[in-house]
Amino acid sequence: SASDKWSDLRAGDAQCGTGSCQPIQGTGVCTYADSRLPESTAFVKVSILPEVATPEANQTHYGDPANGCEADEEAVQVQGVSGKFCSPDCASAACPTDVPSGVTAAPQCALQTTTGDKRCALICSPSDKWSDLRAGDAQCGTGSCQPIQGTGICTYGAGPSPPSPSPPSGDCSIPTALQCAQGLGKCISQCKSGLAACVQCLGGDFGTCCPCIKKIDPNLPIQCPGSVPEFMIVDVAAIKAAAAQTHYGDPANGCEADEEAVQVQGISGKFCSPDCASAACPTDVPSGVTAAPQCALQTTTGDKRCALICSASDKWSDLRAGDAQCGTGSCQPIQGTGVCTYADSRLKFTTMQLV
Repeated sequence: SASDKWSDLRAGDAQCGTGSCQPIQGTGVCTYADSRLPESTAFVKVSILPEVATPEANQTHYGDPANGCEADEEAVQVQGVSGKFCSPDCASAACPTDVPSGVTAAPQCALQTTTGDKRCALICSPSDKWSDLRAGDAQCGTGSCQPIQGTGICTYGAGPSPPSPSPPSGDCSIPTALQCAQGLGKCISQCKSGLAACVQCLGGDFGTCCPCIKKIDPNLPIQCPGSVPEFMIVDVAAIKAAAAQTHYGDPANGCEADEEAVQVQGISGKFCSPDCASAACPTDVPSGVTAAPQCALQTTTGDKRCALICSASDKWSDLRAGDAQCGTGSCQPIQGTGVCTYADSRLKFTTMQLV
């Protein structure tokens, strides 16, 4: 068992054969009922290894920064959004698909920093309506779904929305310093390690503390009053468009960095196709698509590429049923099967053939 909860232990019984799952230091081990062994029988006393008894808090991407982030992640806070989260880079690779336990929100390459870096987030709501966000909470595991420019992303530690603090005056007055001290007390160790960690810890209190921080060191790269310094800002101006960008889309809307616009010989329409010569086909698909990505195409030079397979045959009835799997595309017949394509657009494309 991964925990010492009664329900998990009882489920664990089924894994123990004729034994039972017994609780120990937050996990469960299989044991057998005591038997009357000779008094001379020697028993060995053991204890649970720390790495088993206390698993790492974040063993997936997109976790709570309070528990530490993965090696390829950074703890980020989106400007205007309450809470933080661990965010992997997606400038050169697709967003990782492993998510914390209980999370069903979809990872998307949806964020961009002021320096142009692209990062992933968990998109939990297609709108910023209260009802959609509260439904989105259920997709965020132990996090919550926070609104930003018409959509929602999962964050941790957001808590209830506090009343807006009065805007800082721009001067480090005694009242400002006293108000700042209340938030600064919990961030002393972070502030000793550097400005970025200090600002991240202060969160909403930074606007209040900014004048006093600036007074201590006028050369710091911050402007007061303000919510966060420029180097900490995440630009989400294109978050809705970015959230909609996946593999296998319509070339008329642009393809992902690892895709090409292709047309299969003998088929009407085109589509964006990722490479699969050295890696498996990406599983993220456009909204409304249920067709399965497969490494099914090969160029005349031997390169292999992915396509959305929407029909197991080229029968008209199967293809029309396959249309429903292609979202805004259509299911086109080729060599006894069907692939999803989009209406022709005036773009350069690569000609492919079915493997």
